[in-house]
Amino acid sequence: MKPAKRQFSILKQVCELIPRNMVSKLAKKYGVDKQSRTFTPWSHVVSMIFAQLSHALSLNDIADALSNHKGVLTGMRRAVSPSRNGLSHANKNRNSDMAEALFWNVFEHLYELDQNDIFWVTRSKDNMAYTVIRTTQSKTPNILKDEIIRLTGHQSKQGYPKMMRLITATVELDGEMNVMTFLSNNLEWAAASICDLYKARWAIEAFFKQLKQTLQLADFLGYSKQAVRWQIWTALLTYLLLRFIAFKSKWRWSFARIFTTIRGILWSQLDLFRLLARYGTAHAPPKLIATLYQTYLPGLEF
Repeated sequence: MKPAKRQFSILKQVCELIPRNMVSKLAKKYGVDKQSRTFTPWSHVVSMIFAQLSHALSLNDIADALSNHKGVLTGMRRAVSPSRNGLSHANKNRNSDMAEALFWNVFEHLYELDQNDIFWVTRSKDNMAYTVIRTTQSKTPNILKDEIIRLTGHQSKQGYPKMMRLITATVELDGEMNVMTFLSNNLEWAAASICDLYKARWAIEAFFKQLKQTLQLADFLGYSKQAVRWQIWTALLTYLLLRFIAFKSKWRWSFARIFTTIRGILWSQLDLFRLLARYGTAHAPPKLIATLYQTYLPGLEF
C-alpha cells in the first residue's frame, strides 16, 4: 500500500495526542526553553517517546532512525531529529521536572471525565496535599482508611476543585500484602468495591512487569540523575498514551501486543484507530489517514 500525500504516520498520531501547546508552556515554566536552540523541547519529547516505542538500545539508534525520517518529523509540529551528542546533552542538562509535569498534567483530564458523569479510580501521589472533610469507618478488614478529601495544592485544586474519595487498603500482589492508597470521584460505592474495581481495570499486579517487558527501562540511555528521570517519566507518558489508545480503540488483547503492533508500524501511514479496531478480524486492510483522529486528550486543550 503506497503512502499518499498529506497522510500521517503512526508515530505522529501517537505523539500528537499530547495537547499542542502543553510542552512549550511546561518548557517555559521549568526553564527548558532557555536551554533549547534547534533541538526544541517538543523535539526532545518526541525523540524520547520514539525511544520507548522503538525500544532503542542507544542514543545512536534514536539519532540515526529519526535522521532518516526528517521529512516525517517536520510534519509533527516541526519536530527535528537530534544528533547523538545533542540528545545526550539534553537528557543530562534539561530539567527533568518538566517530564514529570508533562505526565501528571493528564490528571486534569479526570475532571473533564467527571463532567461527563464518568467515575474513575487511580493511585494517589505520595506527596499529594489535601484536607480531610470526613472519615467513614469500614467493616471490611483490609480497608484501613476511607476518607472524603479536598485537594489543597495550588495547581491541583484548580484542576479538580471537587471532593474526592481517598481509600487506604491492603492489597495482595504476587502473594504478598501491600498497603496501597486509591483516589476516586465515586463517593457512593463501598470502599472494597472501589479497590476491586481498580485491580480489575488497571491490573496493578502486572503494571511494573509490563513496563519492564515492553518499554525501554531495562537499558538506560544515560546515567546522570536528569537523564534517568527523563527516560522514566517519558516511559510512563508513553505507557499512558498507549493505554489511552487501547481504551479508545476497544483493544481486547494484552498491552504487550498493542505495543509490538504499534512498534512495527511507527512510520506507516495508516489510520491507527481503525487498524486496532479491526485487529484479529478478516476485514479489508486499514485505510490511509488524511486527518488526525484526535490531536489532544479531552479536557487538556491549551
